[in-house]
Amino acid sequence: MKKKTMKNAALLIAPVMGLLFWGLAFGKPGHVGKQEGFYASSRQKDGSRSYVRLYQAGTAITVTSTGNPKQVAKWFNKSHPFVSKGRYYVEGQAIQFSASSTDGTIDYKGTISNEHLRLNICSHINKHKDFQEYTLVPK
Repeated sequence: MKKKTMKNAALLIAPVMGLLFWGLAFGKPGHVGKQEGFYASSRQKDGSRSYVRLYQAGTAITVTSTGNPKQVAKWFNKSHPFVSKGRYYVEGQAIQFSASSTDGTIDYKGTISNEHLRLNICSHINKHKDFQEYTLVPK
């Protein structure tokens, strides 16, 4: 009986320790200096663009829209009901975050430098994987 209890305790503790280790190893929610801001991808075949906004406090939001950057900038914020939200982590030039909405979660992992985000994307919604380059939208 003691072995089973220890095994159950290990199964409960392992995920928590894994998350703790990941957070300590990768970094804390970060301030990304002048790169903080509103980023847009190039236009896709269907006419849409993907957008990412990074906030100084470590929040990332994402959305896909057919609107141009000037149009999207007017409503793209943390309080909008249709944006995906998450926390970003920066270590050097590496950036990583997961953004969730009512539809599910998408993981983003890549680099941040100068005025660009280069991100590998993995959707847990439809299992789609992609690479996107985003450019900082001037204010």
